[in-house]
Amino acid sequence: MALANKGCMLHQKNQFQKHQMGFDGEHVAMNALNKLGYKGIQTTSHKHTFDLLSGRTAFEVKALDPRAIHHQMGVSATQKAKKLAWAVANKKKAKSVMVLMNDFAEVYIKGGVGKFRKGSMTKIARYDDWRLEVGAGRTDRLVESPLRPPP
Repeated sequence: MALANKGCMLHQKNQFQKHQMGFDGEHVAMNALNKLGYKGIQTTSHKHTFDLLSGRTAFEVKALDPRAIHHQMGVSATQKAKKLAWAVANKKKAKSVMVLMNDFAEVYIKGGVGKFRKGSMTKIARYDDWRLEVGAGRTDRLVESPLRPPP
């Protein structure tokens, strides 16, 4: 049996890490928004227009590695139009949430959907060890050690 293409496996690993960071970012954002007083926050399906929904608000969440060169989030013009149309049709206010995460997590929020840098957003939370404080995610990721089970 031939081994899979190494480049393909690396791409799959990177995609898995991105999805895992997005999943963790949504849970960190949900925790921070609950502390701000938003009630009934729910996660949505993978292909939904927004990432989190509460009673009157729809949240677009972007999780970034704090070592990224540019701490900014953005959506394309077509995505922005689609998101705003959905928000109007469903009578929800659109907001953007950026989560910078590694061992710590910083959460920023801004009204609307668009291209934002963290300096233009309001910082709402910091978790020094989000894995313990929020309870989402594990320190023993599958992508860190694919050949041996966690201890």
